[in-house]
Amino acid sequence: MEGSRSIVYAFGVGLANFAAGRNRLPRQTAADVAAVLPLIAWYGATWNLALAAGEPGDIARRLAEITGTSWAVLTAQDLTAALGDLAAQPIPRVPAGIRVTPGLAFAVEPARPGPIGSIPEAALWRFNDRIVLVHKFDVLVP
Repeated sequence: MEGSRSIVYAFGVGLANFAAGRNRLPRQTAADVAAVLPLIAWYGATWNLALAAGEPGDIARRLAEITGTSWAVLTAQDLTAALGDLAAQPIPRVPAGIRVTPGLAFAVEPARPGPIGSIPEAALWRFNDRIVLVHKFDVLVP
């Protein structure tokens, strides 16, 4: 993954599949971003972006100016490492009728230091001040 070290990934707040009241199409947002930032790729259903380079804080600020919403921006190196750590976590034991779904949660601003506790709906582990590893507990409906 040598070439991915300068790539950053951006995740917009309130823009994905469940966003209400979008006033811009993802294609237009991608074009607006590409006009001022080195956009590599984007995914319209979630509005997630990949950018060629940049300091995450600066990219987040510039994306907020362009789109009017907050962004969690992570380096490819951090994202890759978090996914590796997530894969290494033991899958929690759950009762029948519950499915464990792995994932990551991202913070727009650095989280406060200290322990993070799991909740009844998910097992949580802090990766760093911007990423939380998650095993979400989904209730299966017959």
